[in-house]
Amino acid sequence: LEYIAQSWRPPDQRLHLYQNVWEDDNHWIGVQLRDHPTVTPFGARITVETEKRNHVAVVLTGESYYSQHPANKHFGLGAIETVRRIRVRWSNGTETVIDRPAIDQYHAISPR
Repeated sequence: LEYIAQSWRPPDQRLHLYQNVWEDDNHWIGVQLRDHPTVTPFGARITVETEKRNHVAVVLTGESYYSQHPANKHFGLGAIETVRRIRVRWSNGTETVIDRPAIDQYHAISPR
């Protein structure tokens, strides 16, 4: 046993770090739902309203084994430069609305 312990070495491990340097003129907007003592972000429905269409996402829970997705959603807008509003319908039925939010950034939203 002593020989095995002395000759064993861990496998070669390397860390690969990549940087996303994709450059284009497209836009995006992100929503980061915050926890609240009485309302959970899970089950919330997020709608991003633009002139051309509405983008919808639901914050789900329990779809992964031994892991959980964050309460963040990212919406690609393409060439669209303005967003009319972000509407969040929380799991308890209340709504939070942000009119004319800035694009190309995340917005932290809490239930009221």
